[in-house]
Amino acid sequence: MGIESIFILYPIYISAILSIVFFVIGKKNKNKKLFYSLGSIAALATLFFLFALLGVQNPN
Repeated sequence: MGIESIFILYPIYISAILSIVFFVIGKKNKNKKLFYSLGSIAALATLFFLFALLGVQNPN
């Protein structure tokens, strides 16, 4: 793969890992609302990058 792997796949991996990490920290921390919000934002970023990957793979 070429440019897709740098600009699309790596952000998917990073945002998915961040969302999991934020949700796990949120379960163990007193400030749950902050970490759940950050996890939700990272999950939305993951969805955004997945849809961008679909657009790169199939531009029609």
